[in-house]
Amino acid sequence: MKRSMIFILLIVIVLSGVAYGASDEDYIKVGLIQKKETYSSFSLVFEGAHFIKTSVGASETLMSMDAGASYTVKLDTGVIGLYQNELHIIDLKSDESVVLPTVDGDLSINGVRYRGGVSVHLNSDKTLTIINQVKRSSYLFGVLPKEMSPSWPLEALKAQAVAARTYVETQQGRHAAGGYDVCDTVHCQVYGGYSVEGNLSNEAVVATKDQIITYNNKPITAFYHSNSGGYTENSENVYMSALPYIKAVYDPYSIGQPNDFWVASFTESEIASVLSKSGLNVGKITGITSRGTATSGRTTLLEIAGTTDTVLLEKEKARQIFGYTTIKSMLFNVSKGDKITVLSSEGMHSKSLDGMVVMAASLERKTINEKASVYNGSTFETIATGGKDYSFIGKGYGHGLGMSQWGAKAMAENGLLYEDILHHYYTDVVIFK
Repeated sequence: MKRSMIFILLIVIVLSGVAYGASDEDYIKVGLIQKKETYSSFSLVFEGAHFIKTSVGASETLMSMDAGASYTVKLDTGVIGLYQNELHIIDLKSDESVVLPTVDGDLSINGVRYRGGVSVHLNSDKTLTIINQVKRSSYLFGVLPKEMSPSWPLEALKAQAVAARTYVETQQGRHAAGGYDVCDTVHCQVYGGYSVEGNLSNEAVVATKDQIITYNNKPITAFYHSNSGGYTENSENVYMSALPYIKAVYDPYSIGQPNDFWVASFTESEIASVLSKSGLNVGKITGITSRGTATSGRTTLLEIAGTTDTVLLEKEKARQIFGYTTIKSMLFNVSKGDKITVLSSEGMHSKSLDGMVVMAASLERKTINEKASVYNGSTFETIATGGKDYSFIGKGYGHGLGMSQWGAKAMAENGLLYEDILHHYYTDVVIFK
């Protein structure tokens, strides 16, 4: 991909007499792309007074501006300018002009509060990407409440803080072509800035200050996910080569938590349509079969056969095609028509729904004649009998690598410490303090 970076405007905070962002070791550049919008302008409000310099190290101040005043950074015919009340103040020249707050304070970007400073990257299509430049410790304040409920037990939040801090250490420069290190979406880690911070989640960040998870004295790629479904997974069975610290482990703590069981049902035509949208045309669906299974039970190779072709979907490809929130994990069985996989005292069996006798919530025995409602972890799914539907009956939510967040919550509720949680989910690691 051809990369064109015409301009970067740096806005740097000065904290306690030390230039915030003086080196790449002091801050993280977070691309604010969560809203999937393109900008030609954005609003900017600083809590404290600030000034413009020709460059970060320049001694001359070009202009001072009032605290609390509203400004707009606007792109007009290739020139980025700073405006107040539609009045043009100054042009911000390529790689030169810098705005520096004079005191410690937050800032507001398009009405959302953030810690730290802000940069602007001019894209090749003449749009702006807004970049929050934030200290590493402050960055986590805006991550934890988006990745884990701030009302959860403190030990679970501490485990999440250490995992998130470690993860970002290995992701620096992931979006270098866009002028930033990490984005604010699930592609990297969800980040909401100052506006989403919580007292308990902030406490977890402070309590684990500078702690990271290491293997052979190096930070690990600390994957985490929502619910393992009872068993985590080896990294090589998902989407990369083997990592010695990301190994499948039995995880009873995730069982009984939200999304430890789910159902996604499709008609043959719906499956064909989903495949077609990804450029896979197989005709009328004739069968779906697991051709590869990991020790955990996750499908590593899914075959979908049709009247004109057969496709093989490796690892997470099925979730990518059908939707990550639809096929919640690869830990599933596929049942055709009126059959469903059930767990009995003798193990997993494929049974016909038609005429099946089940125990209702009222403890009455009920016979299924047409439809059955199955709880999928958050809502009830209706499965019809006698149709041509395929049902994916699964467990867990996410790729299954590393820490299960719901499992971490259960472990904390059972009195285990964050170190215990991290050592359970990451194999042979050291928590560097």
